[in-house]
Amino acid sequence: FFRANPQYGMRKGKDQANADKFDDVPLPGCLSEMLTEKVLPNARTDTYATEFAENTLPLPEVQAALGASLETLSQFYEMVSAGRPFLQMDQWLGALEGKLLLSDLVIDGFTVRLTEPLARAAFYATAGVPSEEKDGLTPEELPICIARTACDKYKHVTAMGPGAKVTGFLSNLLGDEDEEDVINAATGGSSGNKPSDVEE
Repeated sequence: FFRANPQYGMRKGKDQANADKFDDVPLPGCLSEMLTEKVLPNARTDTYATEFAENTLPLPEVQAALGASLETLSQFYEMVSAGRPFLQMDQWLGALEGKLLLSDLVIDGFTVRLTEPLARAAFYATAGVPSEEKDGLTPEELPICIARTACDKYKHVTAMGPGAKVTGFLSNLLGDEDEEDVINAATGGSSGNKPSDVEE
């Protein structure tokens, strides 16, 4: 209700005159709209894990992006896992938080979004449910989790293919580039045309 009627709280008090400028979207219409436009299109279905593994992960551009960083990813795994047998969920989330990658941004009109639930979903889709035998990601699974997370984070950036999304997220996680740098590189935005890059 609040998503559809953010001005509703202005109905009382000094802001009432401004609130009257907006039309209310009552129940059940606002609930139906939220479900059809927000919840269901972004919900994780039973095929979430298999569709990625079968359709996106095998793409040559995705494999090339991961292959170019395998050595660095191995070092990242050893550092973040802190010697444990598996990279665990809290370590994965901590690494993302440390790089400020859990965010919801709009850059050049593109939504770039990675929430903790999305990061958890990517982790579980790759590692599976924790058990006595396996409690986290193996070194071989980390690149898969990263690729899945990359495609989720840059899902709405239509200018980037799957390989570019993985490369961009790797530069966020392992390098010094932030989301704006990645978007500008993909779209030819302002950061891609700095004065030092322009021929005199």
